[in-house]
Amino acid sequence: MVSGTNPWVVGIFIVYFIVLLYFGLIGYRKTKTLADYLVAGNSMGLLLGVGTFAATWMSAVSLLGLPGYIYAYGLNGIYYGVGSWFFATVPIIILAYKLRRKPVTTVPEFYLARYNSRPLQALGGALIALFYILYVVIQLRGFGIVVNTMTGIPYEWAVIGCWVFLIYTTFGGFYSVAWTDLMNFIVLTIGAWVAAIAGIAMSGGLGEMFATLNSLGTVPLEGAKGMPGKVTPPGGLLDAWTLTLWPWLTMVGVFMGWGLGHAANPQYAVRLLASRDIPTAARMGGYSVAAMCFSYLGVILAGLAARALVPTLPAKVGSIDYALPYVANQLFHPILVGFLLTGIAAAAISSANSQLLLMASGISYDIVKFFRPNIDDKKLLTYSKAAVALGSLVSLAIALNPPKAVLIFGGYVWGLFAATFLAPVYLGCFWKRGTKEGAFVGIILGFIAAVLWTPMWTGMGGKSPVHPAVLGVVASVAGYVVASLLSKPTPAENLKHYFDDVEGEARGSSPSQTVFSG
Repeated sequence: MVSGTNPWVVGIFIVYFIVLLYFGLIGYRKTKTLADYLVAGNSMGLLLGVGTFAATWMSAVSLLGLPGYIYAYGLNGIYYGVGSWFFATVPIIILAYKLRRKPVTTVPEFYLARYNSRPLQALGGALIALFYILYVVIQLRGFGIVVNTMTGIPYEWAVIGCWVFLIYTTFGGFYSVAWTDLMNFIVLTIGAWVAAIAGIAMSGGLGEMFATLNSLGTVPLEGAKGMPGKVTPPGGLLDAWTLTLWPWLTMVGVFMGWGLGHAANPQYAVRLLASRDIPTAARMGGYSVAAMCFSYLGVILAGLAARALVPTLPAKVGSIDYALPYVANQLFHPILVGFLLTGIAAAAISSANSQLLLMASGISYDIVKFFRPNIDDKKLLTYSKAAVALGSLVSLAIALNPPKAVLIFGGYVWGLFAATFLAPVYLGCFWKRGTKEGAFVGIILGFIAAVLWTPMWTGMGGKSPVHPAVLGVVASVAGYVVASLLSKPTPAENLKHYFDDVEGEARGSSPSQTVFSG
């Protein structure tokens, strides 16, 4: 067992933070304008784009919730987690070709450009601010778990420390976030593979590890309620299609829920906007998938190895989210523990600073500009940094008394993204008849459906085949289409950037049709 104050563990962690501070400083020095701060001046290259896209994708959910899920339920987690996440990259790559046609700074500003509506832009900004304040809680909690396991520092103080580093890296803007993301992706990948290789070796090799997993019939977490407290049937860990968790229709619903949530998440769309051109944006998505496949393979193998080494977690562990850090801390050499836990911390920070920056842009660029459309960029930059501080304080307060399960809570947030952003963004890019009225109705109906259905879905143990995200998307799309067909078409001047066949109409439109309105 590694002592919490082991000098190797603490030393690796300190080196990581020194390097993090350095890369944050690089980004801070490159930031000169508001566009630099929010989207790297729309000039981000491929290498930096792949690093920030992949690192933001692989959050604390990926390196805590996912290996914990794999530990408890085996290869089934690939379908529920990784498979649905990669499913989402296809529409994101397709979106790149449309979204970048007219340069905008934020996803809600796309609403202004496409739908000719400032109130819609403000609503989008408000939703982004709300959702990311909640999701940063997951990253803070992941960081707190890591530091508490690594050093013995109380969870609360660890979370506060993470908050300080988030403020530092986010104040440097998108350049700072992107450079630290690139470093964090390398660190988290190394951490995942260190755990995987060490765990496999300690299990006696791949063949012996799989033989052990195939014969296991133990409880994942001693004394737990619900699925973590139920005995894993022999062979269940290696059956990716096992029905020990939910009926197959429910699994399809969960798959679609997570996938739709990722496809609609603005933190990936904004990376398309930050790219220097459309080809770079499209390639960024494809190359990021290849890089993440390698990283996720390490995460999956690490989770399986942990179960083979420790078939049942003691009750004191408290949650399957702690499975990988706990097993590593009990069995691995301190140097290996240091790399693994630093990788988990890197995953948490790389996502949280991106989300804080988006939250700030939602408040300053999309909401403040609604009330003060002529405000200068210098003041908006100040407001953005103030929003980072304020929003992160709210997330900090929630994280000090956090939700129980990281992965499931993440699903709720993704469901809200899917229910409120997928229809107005994707249909707005590919259906020219969509209108601002349709977008408003779609957002409101999707939000209401997802919020009302979520507690009922969880009350059924998550076994309903209709995931909250799926119901929210259906309600949103229906509302969007019906309201659009019943309302006046969007001016051609706004459509011409996204639909080639309306270019001629736009040239013939009157000036009154091209003024941004409500």
